[in-house]
Amino acid sequence: MFLEYPEFLSEQECDDISELITDREPWVLKNIPTTPKTEYKGLTSKYYDFNWLPWVVDAGIDIRNRLFNIDILRQHETLWIQCWCNVLRQGQGLQMHHHATDRDNNPFYVGHIFIDGNTETGTYYNELNRTVPSEKGALHIIGAEDNHKVVLNQYEEPRISMALDIWHINPTEFFGDDKAMVNGYVISQN
Repeated sequence: MFLEYPEFLSEQECDDISELITDREPWVLKNIPTTPKTEYKGLTSKYYDFNWLPWVVDAGIDIRNRLFNIDILRQHETLWIQCWCNVLRQGQGLQMHHHATDRDNNPFYVGHIFIDGNTETGTYYNELNRTVPSEKGALHIIGAEDNHKVVLNQYEEPRISMALDIWHINPTEFFGDDKAMVNGYVISQN
């Protein structure tokens, strides 16, 4: 599954989020522990333990209504969202991966939003067998089991993006209380 929603965020909203991420990156790196099992570096390594979405919402960006306007999400009353940010500097990328923990039972979708940087540094989606160029503010949604990677950033300008695991069941029902998804940001249609 690959769904694309151009202009999910406006250019101004992307600029505001980029500034937020740039300003708060040092604090998050210093104060949020990194899950010992991860091979990721920088902000990406905090994906399990920290949720950026409350800060984005506090900045006045209404993610809730936009997500519930997407066909595959509209059918759900409540969503639990784990959101992390990626800042990939020159020579950095994200290796091929998927977000699923169980290939047969994945009650969530994966979202990616390109925020800032050179648009030539795109995301490779295995299902499409190609790299999709980055488009500021565009949201891509894929299945949790779909393999993808961010190609190496060849440019001096950092590539800034947001990633979202969008659950349509309470993740504690799936993982129990030991999963850091208790950090998930809950949104409801009502």
